[in-house]
Amino acid sequence: RKWPEKNIIQKKADAGYYNISTPALTFTDLVHHQTKIGTLNRLLSVLEELSEEFSESDWQSLTSWYNNKSTLQRVGFLLDEIFNSKRYADIIYTNLQQTNYYPVLLSPTANEKPGSARNRWKVDINLKLESDL
Repeated sequence: RKWPEKNIIQKKADAGYYNISTPALTFTDLVHHQTKIGTLNRLLSVLEELSEEFSESDWQSLTSWYNNKSTLQRVGFLLDEIFNSKRYADIIYTNLQQTNYYPVLLSPTANEKPGSARNRWKVDINLKLESDL
């Protein structure tokens, strides 16, 4: 598998160096793979901890190459509406505005289609979000 070169940090350990994803990429990957992990509710506490480590440059770098619009919509929605991180959400929104994007479900399911979404992210909220914290 080819890993992105951006949003990867090299850390030094006793055994040598290893690469880890930045907080923005980790957050985005968790949202993207939410159905494999269980539900978005299971992730909220982890996502909240990651959100404390964000930087603007991390999000600017991510939006320069990450091209899964539906995941970016969900991430932007969560940052904006749940984690109150509007300044990072605005970076994603500016990027999304450069192309067409369409309604998506907050929690993708095989037998449900998105309806109307009354937020700038076009995210149809089909899941009540409840954190373990």
